[in-house]
Amino acid sequence: MDHIITMTTEELGVLLSTAEYDEEARIMIHDFIKPKGESELIAIFNTTVNQLRMKGIWNEENHKNELNPISEETMTFLEIYANCEYMIRATNEWKKANLVLHYIKEDTWLYHYIDDNVIHEFAFMKEKEIPNIIKDFYSYSFTKNEYDYSFYLTDKQFDILSNPKKQKKVEKSFTGTSLEKVSFEKFLPDLEANNHMMENISLFSIDKNRQLYLQNAAFFFNSTSGVWLSEYEHEKEVPVKIHLANEEKWNDILDGVRTFSTELIKELAKLT
Repeated sequence: MDHIITMTTEELGVLLSTAEYDEEARIMIHDFIKPKGESELIAIFNTTVNQLRMKGIWNEENHKNELNPISEETMTFLEIYANCEYMIRATNEWKKANLVLHYIKEDTWLYHYIDDNVIHEFAFMKEKEIPNIIKDFYSYSFTKNEYDYSFYLTDKQFDILSNPKKQKKVEKSFTGTSLEKVSFEKFLPDLEANNHMMENISLFSIDKNRQLYLQNAAFFFNSTSGVWLSEYEHEKEVPVKIHLANEEKWNDILDGVRTFSTELIKELAKLT
C-alpha cells in the first residue's frame, strides 16, 4: 500500500465541505461529528482549520482572499474519494473500527481505515491485496474442529437472533438433525459472547446522488475455534445456513470478496 494521508473526522469534514462535496461533508458532520448547534459547528471549523494549517494542507491567505485554501495534492485526493462509485465495507465491533475499500479504476483501490469514527487513514492499494488486508483487519484465530458444525434457520429466526430477548424463542422453534442441534448449542454461547452482533462485509454501488445500493453482503462473527458464517440457500425451505468455518474456508470467503466485487463492478460498468 502507498500511504496518502491520515486525518481526523473533523478535518475530513471541513475539507469535503470546503471542496464543495456537500453530501460527503454532510455525512461526516451530521453522522459522525454531530454538532449541537451552529455555534459549536463554527468553533469546530475554526479549530480544525488551524490543525490543517499546521499540516500544510490549508492556505489561510487564499481563504482570506476567497480562493480555494486546500492544497492541490489534497484536492486531487478529495476528488478521488468523493467520486468513487463502488466500495467494500467491513465492520469490526470489537476494534470499534471500519474498513472501507473504495474502487478507483482498473486494479487500483483506495484503502480507508476508520478508527472509532475519529481517525481516518488513507492509502492506495491493489486489487490483489484485498483478501489479506481484510484478513489482517479481523486477525481471527483458528483451531481444528472435531465436526463440521452447521445448521439452518428460517429468515425470521435469523432476523431476531440480534435481540437477546428473542433467543429463547429461536431455541424453542429450532428443528434439525442431532448434529445440527449440537451445532446450534455450540453456536449460542459464541453468539452471546459477541453480544448478539454479527460483523459484515458488504459491497455497495453508489449513484450520482451518492446514494448507496447494497449489492451483496456476508454476515459472520468470531468464535474461539473459527468463524461462524451465514449463507443463504434460496432453494431450501429453511434457507439460512450457519456453519463454523475453518481457516481455509475463511480464506476462500475473502478471496470470494475480491473476485465477486471486481467481476460485478465490471458487469455494472457495462450497463452505464
